[in-house]
Amino acid sequence: MLDALNSPNSYSRIAKRRLAKAINRTTDGVDSDQPKRVLVVEDTPDIRKLIKFILEDTGMQVTTLGDGLSASEMIANWPAPDLVIMDRMLPYMSGDALIQRIRKDATWANVPVVVVSAKARGDEVAECLMEGADDYVTKPFSPNHFIEVVGRYV
Repeated sequence: MLDALNSPNSYSRIAKRRLAKAINRTTDGVDSDQPKRVLVVEDTPDIRKLIKFILEDTGMQVTTLGDGLSASEMIANWPAPDLVIMDRMLPYMSGDALIQRIRKDATWANVPVVVVSAKARGDEVAECLMEGADDYVTKPFSPNHFIEVVGRYV
């Protein structure tokens, strides 16, 4: 999975074009010149770096954090991004608690949340989706699949 850091072409050009097209599509008939803003909350530095690399390679503006508590503080003090990508197992505050925090905040409540987690059992995925996540990607993930999922929400 981390080979993608050394080989930017490891995910297909088609998947990258699809994501770029999704990012650049118009909203309510108005063309958006602003890059999509994504918050990534991931405690593993290599995975955080990989996700940031993939997203920035498609023109997104990416903010990364390494724990749930920092993300919770950001929710209270920053404008909502266009998408949140987060791990489920985070230090200081679990991903499940963070999803609940996002869904209770008036400004952030409608922000799509994509969970990227090693928890892959069906009941774990279903539970997370019932908590308010919009989608779920299991680790290890292929960059192509990741791009495809992100493209659904930006």
